[in-house]
Amino acid sequence: MIGKFGIGLKDALATFDRKGVKVLIKSRYGDITLDRSEKQDFKDIITLHACISPPSDTKFVGTEFIFGNIKNEDISKAKELFLKFSGNKEIAKTKYGEILEKQKPPAKIYISGVKVAEEENFLFSYNITSLDKAIKKALNRERTNVGRTAYVGRVKALLLECKNKKNCKNTCS
Repeated sequence: MIGKFGIGLKDALATFDRKGVKVLIKSRYGDITLDRSEKQDFKDIITLHACISPPSDTKFVGTEFIFGNIKNEDISKAKELFLKFSGNKEIAKTKYGEILEKQKPPAKIYISGVKVAEEENFLFSYNITSLDKAIKKALNRERTNVGRTAYVGRVKALLLECKNKKNCKNTCS
């Protein structure tokens, strides 16, 4: 997920390059590929550059990322980090996020659809969409495996909000 939690496009592209994954980014504004070249006046330093060429389709809507030289197992592993691909069913929705059916242990903790933690002893999985100060601070410090102290307040708020059936899309019984 680009543009969330301090994770930027440059970081993602550098990681792909380091792993040998080829990237083509297409939009109506241009097509972008990656290339390495020597840094000016420092021949022993190689830097990563975005090579922008005219768009292959000026009527294209959105942005398309095309990856090459990537294994299906790596794609599957990456998908496990996102709620969208998890198959978790929403049990209830509150202003703080969603309570999700736990498919199998461990329960998953998502923040805006991105998995940040797992909990063996939780009855449900959760997708926190309303971030408080503790979560924001934890996300700035640690991009994966966010500690329990960062999200436990929001999990409690989700459950308490759901206790009042008027505030909950479905019931949590």
